Amino acid sequence: SYLDKVKKERETLEKKYSDKKDMMKNMKNLIEQLSRDKERVKKQEKELARIRELEQMQVTGNFKQMKGKLIWPITGEIVSKFGKTINEELNTITQNVGVSIQTTSDKKVISVMDGVVSKIAYIRGFGNLAIINHGDKYSTVYANIDNVKIRENDYVKIGSEIGEASYDTKTKKNKLHFEIWNGENALNPEDWLKKL
Repeated sequence: SYLDKVKKERETLEKKYSDKKDMMKNMKNLIEQLSRDKERVKKQEKELARIRELEQMQVTGNFKQMKGKLIWPITGEIVSKFGKTINEELNTITQNVGVSIQTTSDKKVISVMDGVVSKIAYIRGFGNLAIINHGDKYSTVYANIDNVKIRENDYVKIGSEIGEASYDTKTKKNKLHFEIWNGENALNPEDWLKKL
């Protein structure tokens, strides 16, 4: 019975690993699809520049200047880091393209900077997600959200509410998955968010 238990645990771990790999692959495919749609990107960036001009804001280069200064999308702590995760038991490596932020207090998710909503979608494992185009090929992803408050092509200001972090039944806390992309390259959000 002990061997059966170990076998079941290993099968569960392998299934989790496979699911996580599929989630990451689906996310990467979605980002690649969006960045290859040059017409749509150009239209959104033109709209973003127009609004920024009206608001008397700097039109381009905004996101790049915010490295290490971005507001947090939610108050909480990072429980899953960017980069390679090694599972020694399965002898596998998973590439995490973002961070998971767990919160107990405020579950409200906000935009880290102004931009145009390029996609609202659902990916199994990530749940509902929103992708915001910030111009100059920079975009942010907010996944694992409920009660989405924004729509595709909306202009959102810095600090605008996007939705709520989904409740994690295992930890009994709310958790948000957050990513930053430059074109098709995933960036480490910890390098961009303000140090707490």
